[in-house]
Amino acid sequence: MVENPWESVPLAVQHRLEQWFKPESEERFLAYVPDRDHARTEDGMCGVVVSDRRVVYHTELRHREMRVGTAIQITVSSHGHVRRVAINTDTWEVRAMTVDREGLAGLRRALLLGQYRPVWH
Repeated sequence: MVENPWESVPLAVQHRLEQWFKPESEERFLAYVPDRDHARTEDGMCGVVVSDRRVVYHTELRHREMRVGTAIQITVSSHGHVRRVAINTDTWEVRAMTVDREGLAGLRRALLLGQYRPVWH
């Protein structure tokens, strides 16, 4: 049986995500990548959600979405143990979001499963 990725997200984080990510009919959640510039106790408040239909970026000040099929470029930079991801689409950009190793691997896997075809730098 295939595991549902949503069920692997802690309940407190699910509740926070539900405040800004509302799945459309038949939309399948693939991953949540938390913004590690915030404390782990704030997981679910900021970060990126990837589904099989869209990528949603959310912070306190911004909410951006893109549909599958939209061009996306992702630049990863490392400074010691800190990894930063920059996301560029046709209509919006994230200049730098801090991610951990697990978050970066989850982002890569989700974009692959969602068939987004990102250009990685």
